[in-house]
Amino acid sequence: MATQSSTNGTPIKTGKSAEDLQREVETLKADISRLSDTLLELGKQRTDETMEDLHARAQLLKLRGEEAAHRAQDEIGRLTADAERTVRERPLTALAVAAGLGLLFGLMQGRK
Repeated sequence: MATQSSTNGTPIKTGKSAEDLQREVETLKADISRLSDTLLELGKQRTDETMEDLHARAQLLKLRGEEAAHRAQDEIGRLTADAERTVRERPLTALAVAAGLGLLFGLMQGRK
């Protein structure tokens, strides 16, 4: 057992020698190093999991966007076909609507 002096000079038994304390310090250093390595590995795993999750979500959003674009293209095609059919079936009505819209836009532009 090691002894130390108190502030008044009386010897105090510490119960451990300098070598014991040094071994405990080395053990603590090793434990801290292992803990640091474990935390680093956990951080890497969490980052990998997050990246995989983000990639999966991005792929899902991409697919949804592509589906929406295809639906929009289909709708535009349907509306275009409907308009062409209407113009063929009722050419005078289509001409009157076009003239009316032209007049309306012309009046709106003239007011500026």
